[in-house]
Amino acid sequence: MNWLKQNWIIICIGGVVAAPVFIYTHSSSQIYLYAWERPEDFSFLKDQSGVGIVFYAGDIVIKDNKIDTILRRNSLKIPDGLKSIPLIRIDSFDSPDVLNKNKDNITKFIIQICGSFRECQIDFEARTSEYDFYINLMDGVHTALPNTKISATALASWCSSPSFIDNLSANIVVPMLYRMGKDSSRIKGGDVGSWFLSNSKCSDNIALSTDELDFNHKRYSEGKSIYLFSPESWTRESFQKALEEI
Repeated sequence: MNWLKQNWIIICIGGVVAAPVFIYTHSSSQIYLYAWERPEDFSFLKDQSGVGIVFYAGDIVIKDNKIDTILRRNSLKIPDGLKSIPLIRIDSFDSPDVLNKNKDNITKFIIQICGSFRECQIDFEARTSEYDFYINLMDGVHTALPNTKISATALASWCSSPSFIDNLSANIVVPMLYRMGKDSSRIKGGDVGSWFLSNSKCSDNIALSTDELDFNHKRYSEGKSIYLFSPESWTRESFQKALEEI
């Protein structure tokens, strides 16, 4: 067993699913479902084409001048053959100096998780003062894992041009169009300037949430890969409903 399977309960489903199979046919190249820190069973996706799972793999918490690393605790069931991508979240409650002081340990934790995967995702809502740290961190991960595709979630405000993400060595950038705070109503209403999502790194992917699909999101998602977050555990029914809405 590899390091990952020694720490998490990941079960590949090989049996036949009797319920009807629904095939994802959206014009985007791929759809990904986020599996957050809770029990998730994706056995209903057996034989589903064009769907991948981005699963919470662990968290790095920087607080009180120290770093804590946390691995996924809840069970995760993914069918054989379904693309799966680990996500590492970074939560910083300290100064950039503390981040920089712990950069090597943060990098090692990410590498330890991502090393056995072809792709992994980093979720870090960096503040302006943390941009340089994030750029250096991603450079270190990319250097250590040159054959691993690294993706990064992004605040919509990062996707203007120019932006600090121009220097972020991520292969894929995924702007999140949910939990957007004070600008949410303007963005959902399309009341944005030409700068919005103008950065070329943000042109191929978008992240949406199943509880915030009450706007014309297709103006932003058409032709893109879609990453879908759900505030509750995924089921066959919730997946089907999400497909109908996107």
